[in-house]
Amino acid sequence: MRQRRLVLGHTLDSGAEIRRVTLYGRRVSYRIRPTNRGLGVLVAARRPGRAHELVVWAGYPPAPRAGAT
Repeated sequence: MRQRRLVLGHTLDSGAEIRRVTLYGRRVSYRIRPTNRGLGVLVAARRPGRAHELVVWAGYPPAPRAGAT
């Protein structure tokens, strides 16, 4: 059977904030799915059968400063 659709993914900690997602060096739209390990970031790849490069930039929100309201 020939594969026509490929979904790539990466799992981040549940507290992470996604900053940017790229596929082949270009920004792409993505879906987020909560998993038991954190946040699943999913991207559809349109070229099955070749090497893929998915990059997810993420960070964490700054911790509240003591005394800040």
